Amino acid sequence: MATSALKATWSAQATAHGRLGGRGRIHRCRKKVQAPSRIATQAAADAKGVQGLSQGNHRQVLKTLVVIRKSWRKVQEGIVLGTLFGSWYVFNIAFNIYNKQALQVFPYPATCTAAHVAVGALVMLFLWITNIKKKPGRISKATWTAVWPLAFLHSAGFLTTNISLGSVAVSFTHTIKALEPFFSVMLSWLFLGTVPSLAVVASLLPIVGGVILASVSEASFNWTGFVSAMGSNLAFQSRNVLSKRYMQAASLDSSEMGGENCEALDNLNLFAIMTICATLILVPAALVLEGFKFVPSMVTPKLLWQIFAAGLCRAGDVLVSYLILSRVSPVTHSVGNCIKRVAVIVISIIFFKTSMNLMSKVGTSVALAGVGVYTFALNQIKARKSRAVATVSTALYTRKEPKRPPSPPPKQGRAREPEVLQSDLELGDDGAGI
Repeated sequence: MATSALKATWSAQATAHGRLGGRGRIHRCRKKVQAPSRIATQAAADAKGVQGLSQGNHRQVLKTLVVIRKSWRKVQEGIVLGTLFGSWYVFNIAFNIYNKQALQVFPYPATCTAAHVAVGALVMLFLWITNIKKKPGRISKATWTAVWPLAFLHSAGFLTTNISLGSVAVSFTHTIKALEPFFSVMLSWLFLGTVPSLAVVASLLPIVGGVILASVSEASFNWTGFVSAMGSNLAFQSRNVLSKRYMQAASLDSSEMGGENCEALDNLNLFAIMTICATLILVPAALVLEGFKFVPSMVTPKLLWQIFAAGLCRAGDVLVSYLILSRVSPVTHSVGNCIKRVAVIVISIIFFKTSMNLMSKVGTSVALAGVGVYTFALNQIKARKSRAVATVSTALYTRKEPKRPPSPPPKQGRAREPEVLQSDLELGDDGAGI
């Protein structure tokens, strides 16, 4: 009895132990099966994290590359502008030096001027032939009528400038030519009706005073150089005023200026036509005024190179000036032109070893400072006008339309007429629309 009970107990324990052992083995097997799946899940999560990190790094790298590219473009633009401004100054300085050297050996300014404009005309023809600059189409009689007076003034201004450069020092000629703003203001008031502001008039006072002070104390002063430089100011500024009137007329009514199959001239083509016409004017004028002065002992290869280089530098000066004006604002261009005159005066004084007393230095400095003040005052006025025009334009195009009652439904058998808005009528009346 006891033995049978003990056997029953042992079999129960063995059965329980076997079940537990089986469950333990099953649990351990499940752990072994589940372990690789957990590792794979963790690996996938890690891969996603690495992929997200790489995508974030890729975006950051792209942003950095975009910033670097924009910065490099700005650097390139700065290099190009710096090169253009430097070329502009070099061309102008070289023109004055070559021209003065030629006039010292060959004192015939009309012949030199005719050669200079002829070289400029050849340069412009080369640009047209090679399609570097698109040549103008058929030019109407009205355009020729407007261009010939400009060409005459261009010739007169260039000729009187060379007469002054041959008579007095280069620095003194350019000091007198600092009076160009004074002539520009006066002629614009007389011919265009532009009334100068008080700030502009006040900025002209130091220019006039400085030129008077420099003229009184100039060692190389003579009336031929002084009067011819003043005549150059008058001729060039009259040309600029008439050119402005022509460009305004061409922009307002191109059909009237050009005709049905003609086109108005842009600034560079207008200069090219003026240069070609000036050549046709100055070559006969040089023959009449100075005749044939080609003495073999005087005309040397060095002189011919100086005259040709002066004409080439003059053409390059104008072309680079237009290139700069196409890239920067007129404000920057005018400031650069003011600095250019200072550079020409300083370099010419150093190159030709021009002696200047204290009074002449003070007068030149005051005149150039007045030109800077005039440029600043004029640009401030232009900026205010531009802001005012922009404000008015924004107000006109952003104003709300008045609410209108809903139109009645169309009657059957009758087509509905198109609705004409009041804003369309206003645009048409103002000329901004049609």
